[in-house]
Amino acid sequence: MKKIILVCSVLAMFSSCITVNLNGHKLTEDVKQYDSLLLIFTDSEDTFYEWNEENYNYVINTRFNGLDQERNREKFAYHIRKYFNGTKIFNASQVFPLHKPIDYADFMGQIENINFDAILLVHSKGEWIHERVSDGDTVTKLNAEYHIFLIDKYDYQNVWIAKSDAVGSGGWNEFSDLYERISKDLASKLKENGFIN
Repeated sequence: MKKIILVCSVLAMFSSCITVNLNGHKLTEDVKQYDSLLLIFTDSEDTFYEWNEENYNYVINTRFNGLDQERNREKFAYHIRKYFNGTKIFNASQVFPLHKPIDYADFMGQIENINFDAILLVHSKGEWIHERVSDGDTVTKLNAEYHIFLIDKYDYQNVWIAKSDAVGSGGWNEFSDLYERISKDLASKLKENGFIN
């Protein structure tokens, strides 16, 4: 009986395995430690490059507070707070109304009233499930790709950027496990580079 329980435990452990590849790039030699971050999550199909009105309109506006990704944004924010435990995190949903377009001038005016040091922009490039049949069993793999930007509030320059690929097993509900691993690895990389405590 003990062998069966041990084998089941080992199989469960391997079946919930998550692999995260997070490649970060420090873009400044003048590293500042940020005590507070504004977390913005977007799922735009366009590509973000730098903080300006054009990129805001293409990548962030109507995508950072929409209904479609509300649940995922909240789960991601939960895990970011958990692993960025020495850093105050403001979620954009705490500041802006849900599912309402916010033009660039209004957005900039609103965030000027928040006491934060940098923006942490998490740009989802896609989340998908790949299923295959192996020996009569269906194997489900979760996949997610993100581009992540740390943007200094005082000059709105990217100080750190990263691409994260994550693969795990399970169904749609287990994407939260991917968010947790990405958040943990992200916090580790930013601490290693001196951006957070």
